[in-house]
Amino acid sequence: MNPVVRRSQPLTRAGGGRLQRRVTALLILVLASIGACRNKPTPIEPGTTNATHDGPPSSAVAPAGAPALPPGHPPIPSTAAPESPAPPPGAPATSLPADEAPTATQPAEQPLVPVPIPGTQQTKLEGITLTVPQGWVAQPVRLSAGMPAALAPKAVYRLATGPGDPNPVNVRVSHFPEMRAKADLVQSNLDRWHGLLQQPDGRPTAQVARTETFEAGPCRVTVTHFTGNLGSLHNQGMIGAIIEHPNGPFFVRANGSAAGIEAWKPHVYLYLKSVRASE
Repeated sequence: MNPVVRRSQPLTRAGGGRLQRRVTALLILVLASIGACRNKPTPIEPGTTNATHDGPPSSAVAPAGAPALPPGHPPIPSTAAPESPAPPPGAPATSLPADEAPTATQPAEQPLVPVPIPGTQQTKLEGITLTVPQGWVAQPVRLSAGMPAALAPKAVYRLATGPGDPNPVNVRVSHFPEMRAKADLVQSNLDRWHGLLQQPDGRPTAQVARTETFEAGPCRVTVTHFTGNLGSLHNQGMIGAIIEHPNGPFFVRANGSAAGIEAWKPHVYLYLKSVRASE
């Protein structure tokens, strides 16, 4: 046997082993790469996951077609009008009722009237006192030319309205003790007051007036509220009250625009119901 050939055989076997080991290592690397690709998480487009910046996580999703935002960028607010969430069951309604909602025909400016609250000022008469609501401004009592002093009012108040109604509401308080024995005291004064305003449709004002009677302190009070035209002045209003008392009668009359009288009506009623006997 040739010795050269015998020496070359171990070398050939050694080279084949090295080649086999290299192929095996290569196959292991390929298989490892394939397994790593299978276990690698799928990349997610920026803006579709919760933000990683400080603060509470965001659940907003980028709108379709919007450019991707870099990580940590705050979401761009949508220009679409937000949809109001549905209120939970039993929650009170947040919208105004239909009869209170503003309309296109509503005046731009309404009289600014505070909530009727009794003040500290009083109207002191013979046998009774009335508490003046907050917001009433006392005016000096003036006699008209030729008016007897007995016909002068005992108190006069001004009730200011808003810019849409520049004319204030005036309240006059009178006392005519000589009329206490008059048989038709209440009805005669109601008829006189109703005759001051005329209705645009020609009906008698007594048919549209709202009249009621209630007890206040030691007195019986009859109140009438109506609107109409006073000569060339349209949309006027009036509240007239007759306070029956052994030292009376006393009269309270509020005059002004129909809107002003309607706005101040709760104040006038608060004033009338505050009647108390004087010591």
